[in-house]
Amino acid sequence: MKKSILCTVAASMGLWSCGGDAVDTPSARGGQTRDVVAVTSGPAEWIASLVMAEGQWDAIAEAGSVPGTWRPDDGELDRLISARKILLVGEEFEPWTQRAGLPPSRVVSLVSLADPSRLLATDGITHTHGTGPAHSHGGTVPTVWTDPDLLESLLPVAAKALGAAGAYSGEIPGLADYRAALDELRGATRGRAIIVSGHGLEYIGRITGTEFRVALLEPDENGPTNDRGRHQLDGFAKKPDDAGLLVWVDPPPTAFRDVVKSELGLTSVHFDLGGSAGAETLQVLTESTRRLAAALKP
Repeated sequence: MKKSILCTVAASMGLWSCGGDAVDTPSARGGQTRDVVAVTSGPAEWIASLVMAEGQWDAIAEAGSVPGTWRPDDGELDRLISARKILLVGEEFEPWTQRAGLPPSRVVSLVSLADPSRLLATDGITHTHGTGPAHSHGGTVPTVWTDPDLLESLLPVAAKALGAAGAYSGEIPGLADYRAALDELRGATRGRAIIVSGHGLEYIGRITGTEFRVALLEPDENGPTNDRGRHQLDGFAKKPDDAGLLVWVDPPPTAFRDVVKSELGLTSVHFDLGGSAGAETLQVLTESTRRLAAALKP
């Protein structure tokens, strides 16, 4: 007990970090708590804008930053830790949070707030990268903002968790247009399956009745960096119900895009989920959905 108390006091003074555990005190890094909600991704900023008044959130990451690869520098980490709340999508969407030592009582995770029965899981897939060790990916699909029904149920809960329950009007500008785009995709699919380069479209698949077959390519300019992804891509492309598309959740490498067209007959389509910092998330998502629907038309 004495060690715990001393550790907390010392950490709050900046003397040590208690073995890496986050210390939930306003002065943990020498500053006072700011009356703002910190956000680092497009979806989190968009949701903050729906449930809070202008100026009540602080966008930490530079516009265009990708949540999967962004890392806060010391100044950005100070801004995060000094905010009264930190709105995240979830650890799988923002992996930097696993090592950042954020104060747990201030973190609000959209995935954690969602009804667990409505969340989708990714399969655990064991594979290797060249000669590297075998490992697996699996967990919860974090792109909860792509499901309009799940989003509508989530927003009042998020508003309450952020201490802004009275600010949410219940309206989501642009949502009707997104629903219309989903209807277009549902009509264009016509029972065909679509290959996708990574996770993220599963909720859209559930809504539209589309089967998205995930080949975890993790490519560089020369092609997939793991053997399983390469074999999955070849196998999926040969199935009779394949739509002839390869949907990229990240911008496709030009060289590999040309290879899959010439060797497998697959047309590459980029589907931007609107996850990057500063993104107009719903507008980007709607445009991506319509672009995919158009690519499916004869």
